[in-house]
Formats: sequence, structure tokens, C-alpha cells
Amino acid sequence: MNHDYDVFEIYPDHSIKWRISVHGTQNALATLEALAEQTVNECFASNMDTQEIVGHVNEGRASARILDDDGFAAN
Repeated sequence: MNHDYDVFEIYPDHSIKWRISVHGTQNALATLEALAEQTVNECFASNMDTQEIVGHVNEGRASARILDDDGFAAN
């Protein structure tokens, strides 16, 4: 059975923005992959009924970028 999924983007200030709703797990994962090419922010897809997260992209990349911008990252 295919479910509906919401796709979200997490910004460096920890705010979360809803991006799109899609039908089907494969569509959710494909949407995440496409979004990963457009942003360095972490994104995830969640089943609308169960709140289960079915995929993440760019985990940790936004945090690393913030550290680099602030000059705290290790060389």
C-alpha cells in the first residue's frame, strides 16, 4: 500500500519548513534526492499517518557549514 508523505527542510536556525506532499514511498525518496541537489540543509520525509520518517538527506551538512562559516571547524 502506498502512503502519503510530507517532505520538510530543516534550516540552520532549526526552523522547519514544509516543502511538498507526495504519494508513495518511492516518490518521497526521489523527491528527497532531488531536493538534496538544491540545498545543503537537512531534509526528511515523514508518513502523514504514522509520523514515521522514511528518509533523510544532507544530515549534518548544514551543521558543518555553520561551523565553517563561524570559523570553529577543525582543519
